[in-house]
Amino acid sequence: MILRRADRISVEEWNCFLRGSPTDYREKENEASDILNNHTWVGLWGLEEAHPNFKGLVSSFKDVGDKPFWKAIMKSETPWIPDLPPMFKAKLTPF
Repeated sequence: MILRRADRISVEEWNCFLRGSPTDYREKENEASDILNNHTWVGLWGLEEAHPNFKGLVSSFKDVGDKPFWKAIMKSETPWIPDLPPMFKAKLTPF
């Protein structure tokens, strides 16, 4: 809430954090099963729906050029250290 009041977290980011997606995406086929389990795959769809900064997230996990970034993050003991794919590095805030 401190960051929210300091305008370092937008209302949209805060709502995404609190509520997530209202849509059930469990029927979506996991097209990134070499990186993600089904639960996480469904969560990606919800993130993409919940906030405009996540637009293209699902496609990014399937993209040949972005997969190495995501694999490094998913396998890392410190996932905040490896770089994000360029599209998301520019769009996402530290929150």
